[in-house]
Amino acid sequence: MRVYNRARNICVFSMACLILLCGSCRRVDDVVYADFATFDREGWDPVCVIPFFPWPMDSVLSPADRFDLILTLRYSPADASSVIPLEITEEDENGEIETRQVSVRLRDKDGKPLGHKSVYLYEVSDTLRRNFALTDGYLVGITSLSPLENTRGLRNIGLSLSLHGNRRPSLFPPLFSKQ
Repeated sequence: MRVYNRARNICVFSMACLILLCGSCRRVDDVVYADFATFDREGWDPVCVIPFFPWPMDSVLSPADRFDLILTLRYSPADASSVIPLEITEEDENGEIETRQVSVRLRDKDGKPLGHKSVYLYEVSDTLRRNFALTDGYLVGITSLSPLENTRGLRNIGLSLSLHGNRRPSLFPPLFSKQ
């Protein structure tokens, strides 16, 4: 009877270790970088350029990995404008600069806030760049093209970097429009 219990305990312990080992090596989330800037109640001063240096924090990733760059805005629906125009500048290790403008819609045609709601804030996200390789010295600068008073409801802006190919299908239409 004791031998049976001992063998069963060893088997249960071995299975638990195997499950733990397999589970700990599995990538649960495909986000490898995220950084957010915070704004006070006054809004975002249009002369302020917010720099981001997206680089994966996981040392297991290889230079051959491909990424998606995702822009996220969090805002208070009580103060927010309908649209916030942004200028996004990307610079690589060779100093080559690419600048583009996007407009982030925060409200629909009826004035209803867009995005996912948490307790007090809404969050909108969209992919800026898909399936690209990172280079050393990659930098993204984001500037508001809207007056200070139009960005009062904005609380955070951030970039995240996720591994390409692990995306779930989008349930919502694109929130950002290129200009």
